[in-house]
Amino acid sequence: MIGLSIALECAKRGCKVTLLERGKLGQQASWAGAGILPTGGSATTGGSKIEDPIEQLRQLSDRLHEAWAEWLYEFTGIDNEYRRTGGLYIARSAAERATLKANRLWWEELGVEHELWSARELANSIRLKGLQLVGGEHLALYYVPRDAKLRNPWHVQALRVACERLGVVIHEETEVVGFTTDSERVRSVRLARSGAAARDAVKVSSAVRSDEIASDRFCITAGAWSNRLLGELKDRKSTRLNSSHEWIS
Repeated sequence: MIGLSIALECAKRGCKVTLLERGKLGQQASWAGAGILPTGGSATTGGSKIEDPIEQLRQLSDRLHEAWAEWLYEFTGIDNEYRRTGGLYIARSAAERATLKANRLWWEELGVEHELWSARELANSIRLKGLQLVGGEHLALYYVPRDAKLRNPWHVQALRVACERLGVVIHEETEVVGFTTDSERVRSVRLARSGAAARDAVKVSSAVRSDEIASDRFCITAGAWSNRLLGELKDRKSTRLNSSHEWIS
């Protein structure tokens, strides 16, 4: 999902993009993810601008996701089911109540709208009719109205269609196994010979062998596999990151 997202935004900005996928698009964590998007806070806390860059990014993401979902629907006709359905936070044990108390302090600090609910209010909620919870009056309940969700498989599908319409070249079942470098930078990625892109690479660039693809920029979004993939580049990667923006990971 991250790779498709970056490919889409690069293509929207006029870049020529090739996306290499080890398996099938969206079949790993992107498929299994719950698609829950906790809301960001307000722009300020205690009258001062929030300084934490992670919270600033959360706020920005919260604003952009809604607009992005609208754009994807208009461009592809695919509804990723992005909705601000709200989030219900439930604590049934002492440990869970302590965690939820910490959440409440965090929400208050960042200006996140939240509501303390009783078990009766939960039972009467139109959104939650028929929901049965064990614990009754001993439950601690908070509702966060602006929490959102989307359906991951439909989101991946919308991203793929948008990428293809913008000219992104997608190669599935194509494994990157290493990099070709010179003294300055990475010049190409080396592919497992069984991959579709390896068979077609000679059509991409005549400057590389049939099991390589060259590019000016590379972005690695392999999740748990990134560290293994980038192992041979760790020392050089950190050097290049300090000197320019040639490397993205």
